[in-house]
Amino acid sequence: MQDDLFAKLGPQGIQQIAGLIGTDTESAKGAVQASLGTIMGGMAHQAENMEGAQSLRSAVDQHTDSDPFTNVTGLADDNDGRKILSHVLGDQGTDRAAQGISQFMGINSRTVSKVLTMVAPMVMAMLAKRLRQGMEPETMSKDLDRERQDMGSGLGDLLGGLLGAIFGDQDEERRQPDRSESGAIPMPGAPRQPRPQPPPRRSSNPDW
Repeated sequence: MQDDLFAKLGPQGIQQIAGLIGTDTESAKGAVQASLGTIMGGMAHQAENMEGAQSLRSAVDQHTDSDPFTNVTGLADDNDGRKILSHVLGDQGTDRAAQGISQFMGINSRTVSKVLTMVAPMVMAMLAKRLRQGMEPETMSKDLDRERQDMGSGLGDLLGGLLGAIFGDQDEERRQPDRSESGAIPMPGAPRQPRPQPPPRRSSNPDW
């Protein structure tokens, strides 16, 4: 999905995002990549059980004919993106994600929030296309999580720590090395920090 996203955005789309958030193109690309991985991880977590998978599938179906890539910068203030993030990560989870990516990228967390809001409808549109092309809803969680883990070692550590903090997922923390002794910036949910309570599972809700 990462390759598809950057292919659809193209250099012009990345430049538009960079101009909107006031960074260079490499920083904009990194923020998009981290946002994509966080959202995919959140969707994978939601789709782990049948109720969550059905809710996600219903939401994805509503984006079958959407093309968010035609107006990239307009997505920054898009209600659809905020609604998707609220369902996938929760409001507090979205804030945690923005703060963690901000630390990793060295850019303002408010700026990261804009990128998350922009990327969310892109992910939904691409996921809708995959389902039309034969992706099995039953394997959606594993497929998304596998892609998220394949996004690179440094980014993978960040995403694992973020998702562990957002969802209180002990398995995520066990899969990641202990960053506290490596000199890296500690992420939310790192060892020796209080564990947040996991949010309730999202119930089936057609009003995404």
